[in-house]
Formats: sequence, C-alpha cells, structure tokens
Amino acid sequence: MTTLPQHQQATLALNEAVLAPDFDEARFSRQLAALTTSQHEDAENSSFMQDLMSGRLDVTAYARLSGQLVHVYTALEERGRELASDPLAAAVHDPALERTVALEADLLALSGHSWREQHLPLSATRTYMDRIAQLDGVGYLAHHYVRYLGDLSGGFIVARLVSRAYGLVPGEPGLLFHHFPAIAKPKPYKDSYRLRIDEAAQRLTEAGRTAIIAEARAAFAHNTAIFRELASPVGSPPGH
Repeated sequence: MTTLPQHQQATLALNEAVLAPDFDEARFSRQLAALTTSQHEDAENSSFMQDLMSGRLDVTAYARLSGQLVHVYTALEERGRELASDPLAAAVHDPALERTVALEADLLALSGHSWREQHLPLSATRTYMDRIAQLDGVGYLAHHYVRYLGDLSGGFIVARLVSRAYGLVPGEPGLLFHHFPAIAKPKPYKDSYRLRIDEAAQRLTEAGRTAIIAEARAAFAHNTAIFRELASPVGSPPGH
C-alpha cells in the first residue's frame, strides 16, 4: 500500500475533520461542509500551504502567513463585536475561539517587536478585510465557520507539522495560534458548534441558507488568494 506524504495525510485529515461524516446529510452543517469542499480543497492544496506544511520553506514563511492572518482575525473579531446583537452572529460568536491575541504573541516571538511594520496587509488580505467589514449576520456566520471551525479541526495537525519542520514548540509563543486553552475537549465543542449552525439555519429561508453557503465559498476563496500572494515573489506589501 502506498503511503502518502505527511502533508497530504494532514490535508485528508483536515477534510475529514471538517466534513464530520457522522453527521446526517440532511443537517445544514453537513450540507455546508459538503457544498464548500471544492473551495476548501483549493485553499489547502495551494502551493504555498503545501510547501509550508511539507517543510520546503522556512520559519520566515510561517511568520509571513501569521502576519497576514492577524489582520484577518482582527477584522473578523471586531466585526463579531459589532454584530453582538445579531442572532445569527451570536449563535457562533465565542471569545474562547478568538485568535488575535495568540497571533500577536506568535509574531512577537517570530519577528520581534517590529512585527507590525514587517507584516503589513497584502492586497488580497486588504480585500478580505474589506469584505469582513461589510458582513451582516449571515455573512459573519459563514466566515466564522470557515476560519474557526477549520482552526479547531486542523490546528493540532498543522501545529505538529510546523513544529516538526521549523522547530517551533506547540502551545508556546510561535505556535499559540493553534492552541485553544479555553476549549478542553475540541470534539464535543465542534459537535455543539455544528448544532448551533443547524439551529440558526432553521430560522432562515432557503435564500438565507444559500447565502451562507455562497459566503463560505467566498471566504475560502479569500484565503486562497492570500496563499497565492504569499507564494508570489512579489508577495509583499507596497514599499517592501
């Protein structure tokens, strides 16, 4: 039997974790996962992520990724607070998931005190941030699902691969992004998260549910665009 490279095994594991095959296909959370599989795979199979996970890059590349994600999460978490009274946003919003503080600590360890100047948002990141700033509750739920459920599902896999490739220590500055100290048992949490999405979807029309799927696809596309720009030799902010 052929053994896949570890980074390809990780991709399969991530897909299986997010798709959660134990869930009934009639449930909206299951439909959402199934109908965004193609976009999910496009993001994970991008050349930048494949090279990063396989150890073909260096720790600076991981810092560059973190330097873009901190802008995304800052925007998403600010929007979540702005939408606090929206029932759809409230269905998934949870401070225990927030990643900005962890990313800031990682970047301090990876890039030093000047990390903010070193990691200005790329063009694709600015476009993503602009999209997030305009989200309503439906859109916020979709982007929240793409980012946080993916992080919670695959974070330990990514942390292991990055640790092995670049010498960072899981759970310590440099890899805190993938560490969720406030969530002791990820699987029950993810099960509950999907139930909350299902319950929220029951309050929507078919058009509303379709809008969530479309926005989740867009969220994956925004992430893929960032990975594509990070892979480019000109993938740096203006003036760098």
